[in-house]
Amino acid sequence: MVGIQIFLYCSGAHDIMEQAETVSSAAYDCSWLGADRRRRRALLLVMCRAQRPLQLTAGKLYPINRPTFLSLLQVTYSYYTLLQNLNSR
Repeated sequence: MVGIQIFLYCSGAHDIMEQAETVSSAAYDCSWLGADRRRRRALLLVMCRAQRPLQLTAGKLYPINRPTFLSLLQVTYSYYTLLQNLNSR
C-alpha cells in the first residue's frame, strides 16, 4: 500500500514537471503580437521564468519523479532479498 502511495506522488509530480516544460512554448504561441505593451512584458516574463526546469523535491533532498520511484523500488527489493538471505541462514 505504501508503494502505491509513493507511486501516486511520484507519477503526479512527474506529470506536473512535463506540463511545466510546455508553458514557455504555450505563452509564445498565444496571440501576443496584437497585445498591449504591459501584456507583452508579462508574457515575456512568463516565458523567461518557464525556461528553468521545474524540480519538485522531497525535503529538499530527493527529486520526486518516476526515475526516483523506480530506483526506490530497486533499493527496496535489494534490501528485501538481503534480509531474506540473512533470515534463511
